[in-house]
Amino acid sequence: MTWLRHLDLSHNNIGDVGAESLSKGIANMTRLEHLDLSHNNIGDVGAESISKWVRNMTELQHLDLSHNDFGDVGAKSLSKGMKNMTWLQHLDLSHNNIGDVGAQCLNDIMVAISQPMDIDISHNDIKDVGVEFLSRKIKHLKTKKTHLDLSHKCLGNFAAVTLSKLMRNMNWLQHLDLSHNNIGDVGAESLSKGMENMTLLQHLDLSHNNIGDVGAESLSNVMENMTRLGHLDFSHNKIGDVGAECLSKRMENMTWLQHLDLSHNILVMLVLRV
Repeated sequence: MTWLRHLDLSHNNIGDVGAESLSKGIANMTRLEHLDLSHNNIGDVGAESISKWVRNMTELQHLDLSHNDFGDVGAKSLSKGMKNMTWLQHLDLSHNNIGDVGAQCLNDIMVAISQPMDIDISHNDIKDVGVEFLSRKIKHLKTKKTHLDLSHKCLGNFAAVTLSKLMRNMNWLQHLDLSHNNIGDVGAESLSKGMENMTLLQHLDLSHNNIGDVGAESLSNVMENMTRLGHLDFSHNKIGDVGAECLSKRMENMTWLQHLDLSHNILVMLVLRV
């Protein structure tokens, strides 16, 4: 079946042994454009097998390896096999137990790809050090990524400072997800400095971040320029009436806003400005 373009083997139990067995039949599918191996209990040994037979898939555009268990060792193996996949547009490595070491290995993939690409590395174990590694390469990318998802990474103040420096040069960004971290007020203040030029942003998710009134005020100061923002999520934080009032004042010019989530905060007397 060398002519195959789309192959979906997701939600099975392929595992490491199965991944190695697949190599016998799938290695010659060089015209494949879409490959989904998510939810398959594949570990670092299986990742090494995959890296060997994806090297020839130069036309692959969509690769979903999410919900497996590659870890750092598997991420390193994959990075070696994916350097020739220059047409890749979507790569999903979420839910794979990848840590800071694996994040460093992923740098090579991000630089090699010549196409605009969405990369999902959420729900891993990448923390402040890993974000620092990634940010060094993102600054020198050949293409501009419009979607950045760094959710569920336990990012703290240090990572927020790093991201702030990175985002100053990412004024093309349209989708930013930093939910489920631990940014807090200090981190929110740092982020706000890097978001001043993000006038094209359409989706911003800062939910589950322990952000209070001080952080909300810092972020509100840069939001007045985000006139294209359509989705704003500040839910599950610690924003009270003072912080919400600051946000409300800045929303007067956000005429594209369709979704606003301030649930699970500590609001009492919120007055929305219309």
